Amino acid sequence: MQTAQLLSTLLSVLSFNIWAVPDAGFHVVSPLRAERVEAICSALREAPDDVVLLQEVWSLEDRNRLLSCGYDHFAEREDPLRPLDSGLLILSKYPLDSITRAILYFPSQPPQDAIANGESLPRKSVLVARVRHPQLGPIWVANTHLISFYDTERDTLLDIRRRQFLQVAEWARQLAGDEPLIVGGDWNFGPGSPIWNEVPAALPGFTEAPEAATACTLCPPNALQSRDLGKIDHLFGSSALEAIAGEVAMKTPVTLKGIELNLSDHFAWRTRFRFKP
Repeated sequence: MQTAQLLSTLLSVLSFNIWAVPDAGFHVVSPLRAERVEAICSALREAPDDVVLLQEVWSLEDRNRLLSCGYDHFAEREDPLRPLDSGLLILSKYPLDSITRAILYFPSQPPQDAIANGESLPRKSVLVARVRHPQLGPIWVANTHLISFYDTERDTLLDIRRRQFLQVAEWARQLAGDEPLIVGGDWNFGPGSPIWNEVPAALPGFTEAPEAATACTLCPPNALQSRDLGKIDHLFGSSALEAIAGEVAMKTPVTLKGIELNLSDHFAWRTRFRFKP
């Protein structure tokens, strides 16, 4: 099979938390945010991906910039009146339809960790769209960013994260019905978390790329990450799909204003899917 024919039977999907947190007054949360977004845009133009799931695209300015990075179609459901909403964005080389969003569970009386670390400000959500691929047909994608963790030894937000994940899995599967579905994003948990043991039941028949077992997306040598927190960025495909290859992506440092740093405090995660024979 020729290369062009082979590529037309694959769907390359990228999940990337770009850490584009707006400044809080004089406090700079995400260093060189605008410059990093510009560098991410350049990297996306060169990337081989058909669909990109982005998290932490909080500002209207950054969303508008990322809409002109080589992808003709996008999905977002942000409230322009909110300074922080979901931060989710889907970019696609192919048309999208059935774009919708659900706001995830968050308790009316959250733990102190959630308040102190700003988790009560955004509306953690799941953004879903159906990709209309010219050769493969319709494939649903679900992009989410679950509540984070701040103490690896005493995770007071574990139950909220678990309920959010189960909500994402159930709702996305319900929307997709019998059509193929890819669920991804920054889940803020991975192997070693108690929630990981619930993934097979929540996403029955779903699989990830074999390389995922040894990968890391939140760890050194990322210059913006001092601790090894494992792989918390994921892409799982439903039973009709085979995740044939996965890799850590967007990991090459760039020099911005004379400083060498990575594009985000996360590395991206890429998976190539095809229909099972």
